[in-house]
Amino acid sequence: MATFARFLIAPALLTLQVAFAAPAAVEPIHVTASRLPQPATSGISVLTAEDVTKRHGRSILDLLVATPSIAVTQAGGPGGFSEVFLRGAESNFTVVLIDGVRVNDPSNSRGGGYDFSTIDSLQIERIEVARGALSAVHGSDAMAGVINIETRRPTAEPSVVLTAEGGADSFQRLAVTSSGPLSQTVYGGLKAAYTDFGDAVSGATQRIFSMQTDLELGAIDRGIGQVRAGLRHVKRDRSSFPDASGGPLYSIIRDHERAEAHETTAWAHATRKLSERWSMDATASFFARQEDIVTPAIAPGVFEGVPAAASDSRFRRGQFTVTHRYTAGSKLDLGGGIDVLIEDGERRGNMDLSFVVLPSDFDLERLRRAAFLEARYRPSVGIELHGALRLDDPDDDGARGSGRLGAVYTHAPTGTRIHVSWSNGHKQPSFYALGDTLVGNPNLQVEQSTALELGIEQSWLEDRLIGGLTAFRTKYEDLIDFDFASFRLVNRSEAHIDGVELSLLARLTNALTVRAFATLSDIELDAPGAVLLYRPERHGGLEVAWRTNVWSARAYAQVVGKRAGSSVPTGPRTLAGYERVDLALSRMLTEHWELFLALDNVFDEHYQDAVGFPNAGRQLRIGATMRF
Repeated sequence: MATFARFLIAPALLTLQVAFAAPAAVEPIHVTASRLPQPATSGISVLTAEDVTKRHGRSILDLLVATPSIAVTQAGGPGGFSEVFLRGAESNFTVVLIDGVRVNDPSNSRGGGYDFSTIDSLQIERIEVARGALSAVHGSDAMAGVINIETRRPTAEPSVVLTAEGGADSFQRLAVTSSGPLSQTVYGGLKAAYTDFGDAVSGATQRIFSMQTDLELGAIDRGIGQVRAGLRHVKRDRSSFPDASGGPLYSIIRDHERAEAHETTAWAHATRKLSERWSMDATASFFARQEDIVTPAIAPGVFEGVPAAASDSRFRRGQFTVTHRYTAGSKLDLGGGIDVLIEDGERRGNMDLSFVVLPSDFDLERLRRAAFLEARYRPSVGIELHGALRLDDPDDDGARGSGRLGAVYTHAPTGTRIHVSWSNGHKQPSFYALGDTLVGNPNLQVEQSTALELGIEQSWLEDRLIGGLTAFRTKYEDLIDFDFASFRLVNRSEAHIDGVELSLLARLTNALTVRAFATLSDIELDAPGAVLLYRPERHGGLEVAWRTNVWSARAYAQVVGKRAGSSVPTGPRTLAGYERVDLALSRMLTEHWELFLALDNVFDEHYQDAVGFPNAGRQLRIGATMRF
């Protein structure tokens, strides 16, 4: 704990010193795909505050599935572990940021995949999804891309927003957001939410309580730079049938897995403008997660049974980043800085084989230092070149470099935009993979990826119609897999994922918008008979949105192709594809009151999220939002 205290206090003080020495305030910069301002980087999808509000999603998963190249699964219903697969890659190959704080947990058995169930959709301001290997910006884990989730920022004007919602199968949610000035130069906000997902799926329950407070200081009149800080805490209780158990349909043992998790993030960001051309910012953040899980045994079926297990895991991460940016005239922008992370994870667990109880423990710590450099060059009108290089030096492995090169050509008279990029990524073995006393392997190598991307966008009718086509090819090497012969994790797999993404946006009138997208991919693994579970090679969506000053309506049709699945009772199964339609309708009664209605799965489509886990079926939700 002393190590963490020294690590966090010093950067926090430096962050404040950076801000209070600043001659002028500047806007914070999004760092999802680049640390340079306003990059023309390809492969980014953005959900704005309006997108989030009008969709009235039950959870953040309802928002993410409406994004190209994202597939989601939540085996066990709301009480299961939710995973997001970006361009067919493993869920732990995507870095997840909440308000800029890295929240992947390498102590869990999924190797660092993030459970999106802890995020309340009513508190989200913006979601950025950046596709492609981005280790040149974010280091380890960003082999497939980055998802950056920004919660609602405090405002200078006093406001209170209260949302109450209820629905079928005992679904209920209550959320409140307050914001306003604390002094002439400081304003803050408080967000709290409680959601009970009810009992729509047999054996699945989930209750989440979250609270967040934010402060923003922008004392421009005193010549002080902008400072933002926040603290967030989430508590989640859940139950479900265990993974691979066959769920409500096929499980022999009907006991449920039960878990309780606590998640805390804290962060401070300061920006300083040193001159008209030179600026810098500093960010200090802390992330902690604790989870207790009790998993019942899975009876033998086609595959061998799985013993009962229990675990108590704790993980902490501190991160400090300083970035400098310099504009060298109208053609060249430069950026660079340092990034330091310290991670500490421990797990106390056991596996009950009935005749003996085996420990499943680890206690590991990792320090990662990195230096990064980015450049953007515009040799002529319409052409932009971008390059990034990062050198990571962890204390438990050798130094490793990551790069990203890209070019964008824009022909303004015809509305044509062509982009091409190359990038590579890497992922250090998770604490669980390295240190678990039962299946861990301390000799695991770093997983690697290489990505190529080529795309074109075309706009017509003054951007009222925009179409896009992107082809991508990704190669993953030294993938970590479980070896039954040695009963441990080993490096042995290689995967190739090729695909195309198609998109179309039509603004038919000022009130009516139609958006469509599709992803077609081909996933190949070198291991005979190996498959990536629950990754559809064909999926897409069609959204029709209509909005006036009083009414808002949205219909979203989701199409998901067949997927490979597996469970202990059944063995390998191919899950059929499905089509699903969701509706949302809202009406402003007054300036302060809004009523909304959402109907999930309008046509009551029946499908399985995972083998033996049926979906919830048609569900109606009704709610109201009050703004003061």
